[in-house]
Amino acid sequence: MTRNEADVPRGPAPQSGGHVDLSGYWIPARDAADRPVGNLGKDLPGYSLPFTAAGKAAHLHNVRETVDPVARCIVAGLPRQDTSGLPFQIVQGEGQIAFLYWTTTYRIVPTDGRKHEDDPDPSFFGDEAGRWEGNTLIVDAVAFKSERTWADDNANPHSDTQHLIERWTRPDIGHLHLELTVIDPKDYTRPIHYQRTWLLGEAQDQVQEYACTENNVDGPHQQPGPGPIGRDGERGHSQLAPLPPPPSATHPAVTSIPQ
Repeated sequence: MTRNEADVPRGPAPQSGGHVDLSGYWIPARDAADRPVGNLGKDLPGYSLPFTAAGKAAHLHNVRETVDPVARCIVAGLPRQDTSGLPFQIVQGEGQIAFLYWTTTYRIVPTDGRKHEDDPDPSFFGDEAGRWEGNTLIVDAVAFKSERTWADDNANPHSDTQHLIERWTRPDIGHLHLELTVIDPKDYTRPIHYQRTWLLGEAQDQVQEYACTENNVDGPHQQPGPGPIGRDGERGHSQLAPLPPPPSATHPAVTSIPQ
């Protein structure tokens, strides 16, 4: 699920229906400007988000009391999906554009000029309205769920007042760029600005079926919070425990499946 910059095709971005065509299989770039992944505070000093008192309390609750929703096979939603380290796929059509994710979920953004619904039901991706400004796709999203959802991999929160503005561009055939603004006055004292780039995958690349709930034997053992977050702002253990010795005749492999 990685791609080297040197292997990315060169040339102008394709066009479709009078706009740039964003279609493709998009793999996260690994430049310093695109890291850490999974961290909404990537572009802020010290990766420190501007919490309100309510936002700080919500973050503490997620860390101490909430099992990662994605680990429980709940839809990641936005803005977490935009910060993900996984590739994704875009299929652009007339009047709509589909974002397909490795977690076997998707969102379809209308680009036919429709406005937000008058009273939309809260959802993980929000009520989305897309429009083109030249070759920039602007997606405006409101009406988000605030429970069983994190804003990123690091347990940062978002509330039901969240308002997202995505600006998607394809400067050339091989690159996709996002400028994201998160406005959430309940959890953050000011808007959060986040940007990153993806690299075009190979022609045969596409998202695959991913059955999260099938044989999810770890479910009963999951603990609250994101676990360790390194100095680089990314979730995960910086020092992994050594692997056990390989199985042998005197020490055969043993598989333990929780009951």
